Parts: sequence; structure tokens; C-alpha cells
Amino acid sequence: MKKAAFVFLFALISIPALFAAVSPPAGWLTDVAAARERAQKENRPVLVLFSGTDWCPPCKALRHDLLDAPEFQAMIAQKCVALYIHVPVRADDRFSRTMKENFSFVRLEGVPTIIVTDPEIGKILEHVRRRSAAGFADALDAASRKLGK
Repeated sequence: MKKAAFVFLFALISIPALFAAVSPPAGWLTDVAAARERAQKENRPVLVLFSGTDWCPPCKALRHDLLDAPEFQAMIAQKCVALYIHVPVRADDRFSRTMKENFSFVRLEGVPTIIVTDPEIGKILEHVRRRSAAGFADALDAASRKLGK
């Protein structure tokens, strides 16, 4: 009886954590069409993060160390429209359709992959290669210059 109660309690505590891990960082959109519309309206680049925060250790570290920091979130909100694309362990129909319809120009070789696109989400302006606040800022500034901002 005690073992069953322990298993139930463990499951009850663990299940919300599993779903929380897939949620985007605060202020990030998950809908490509909404991100495109907002970026076009504001003439801002789109920062796209392809991440598997429920299964990918480097993605979890990036989220913990940088993406959830209030200072980083404020910087992102000023410079771009942020779009979070969850990458499942095995590509399912929904993910495959999203990639085909919206990101055919992206060669996704692993996660996390971070790119900056034009407001139409039609071409890559920059890759974020350094996973630091400065690396993100540099890529976003370079993308903005390419947009004439």
C-alpha cells in the first residue's frame, strides 16, 4: 500500500513538470502565423529557437542559464519577435508539417538551433552561434541592419 501511494504521489508531482518543460520561455510565441504577422506589423526580425527542452540536455541548459533570465527576456522583447518551435524526439506529423510549410529554407541538423529571419519568416538573416546574451544581441543587431533598421 505504501509503495502504491509513493508511486501515485511521484506521478502526481512529475506530470506537471513534464508539460512545463515544453512550454516556451515567457514572451515567446509558438504560432508561426502570429509571429509572422507581428513581425511584419512591427518590421522586426524573428528570432526562431528550435528546441527540445523536454529531452535535450543542451536545450535545457540554454533555457535555465539564459532564456528564463528577466534581463534576457527584456532584451529580446525590445529587439525582435521571439518564436519557439518545439522539436520532438521523433518528428511527428505536426512538426514535419510546420517545417515543410514554414521552414523549408532551414536545414535543421540538431537542437538547439537558433536563427534570425526576416519578418516574413522567408529567409535566414543570421545564425546565433554564441549561446550568450551578447551572442543573441550581436545576431539580432546584424539582422536589424540587414532590414535597414
